[in-house]
Amino acid sequence: GAIDAHRSERGKYGIPAVALWKESKKVFTGGADGKIKMYDYQGNVTTEQVEGIEVGALCCASGWLFVGFLNPGLPGQNAGFVKAYNFNKQPVENFNFAVSDQFPAAHHAL
Repeated sequence: GAIDAHRSERGKYGIPAVALWKESKKVFTGGADGKIKMYDYQGNVTTEQVEGIEVGALCCASGWLFVGFLNPGLPGQNAGFVKAYNFNKQPVENFNFAVSDQFPAAHHAL
């Protein structure tokens, strides 16, 4: 099987983010098209989540998928954020990590 291609957005091609969740036999990809795709290589099934913001990084750990989104902002504004998906819960729970006093680690545009 194969993962359906991500579409070109704003002249950007390819899949900039890939993560493997070995225990569940799933591969995740993220693209400039604002989509996260999950390929279950045991069941040969592809699903996708449309987020609408360019995906820059993916990481799987202990049943969680962490997604780094690129959101070019104006100087001093948020330039990206992280969203986490908890696959240990059904239905899957998700959390947004934005700039705040509790989470000051988000990146800012220069």
